[in-house]
Amino acid sequence: ALRAFNRAHDDVCTQIREMSPVEQETALRAGEIDVALLGSPCPQLAAEFASAIILKTALAIVLPDDHLLALRKSIDLAELEGEAFVSLHEKHFPGRPALVAELGERAGFTLDVRMKADGLQELLGLVAGGTGVGVLPEDVHQLPHPGVVFIKMKKPRIQLTSSALWRHAAESPELLGLIKLLKAASVKG
Repeated sequence: ALRAFNRAHDDVCTQIREMSPVEQETALRAGEIDVALLGSPCPQLAAEFASAIILKTALAIVLPDDHLLALRKSIDLAELEGEAFVSLHEKHFPGRPALVAELGERAGFTLDVRMKADGLQELLGLVAGGTGVGVLPEDVHQLPHPGVVFIKMKKPRIQLTSSALWRHAAESPELLGLIKLLKAASVKG
C-alpha cells in the first residue's frame, strides 16, 4: 500500500515510525503523526478521531519451533493448559491482558502469564527463547521470527480488527487515498 501511495504521490513525504498503540495515540493527539494503525479503537478514540477498519485477522498460537505441538497445523488453546504464557504489557497494548484472560476463560482454564513483553519482537524473542508460548494476531507471522512457529488456533476462534485512525482536521484527499490503499492491500494479503 505504501509503495503504491508513494508512486502516486511523489509530492508527499511518508515515514513509518514503529510505536506501541499508546505511543501512537499520544503522537496522533499531538499532531506528530497523521495516521495511527491500531486495533479496535475504544469508544473514546472512536469519538475523538476519524477511523476506518483496515483488516480483520484471527488469533494464532505462537510456539517455540521445538515445542511438541509445533508441527501441527492447528490446535485448540485448551491443549496448552499448564504451559507458561508470554503476553503483551497493558501499558503499551491496552486491553491485551484482558483479551488473553478472556481467551483462557473461553478455553476453560486460566492462562499462566509469566512474562509481559513491551512489543511484538520482544514477545517473539521470549517465545523463541523458551520463556513461554503466546497468542498474537495471525498477520504478525509476517515479521521475522526465527525459532518461532505460528499455529492456527481452532478454539476459541476470535477475530481482531485493525483500524487506521486520524485527526479530523488532518483529513485530506491524500490521507483518504492512503486509507483506501491500506484496505485494498489487506484484502489481497
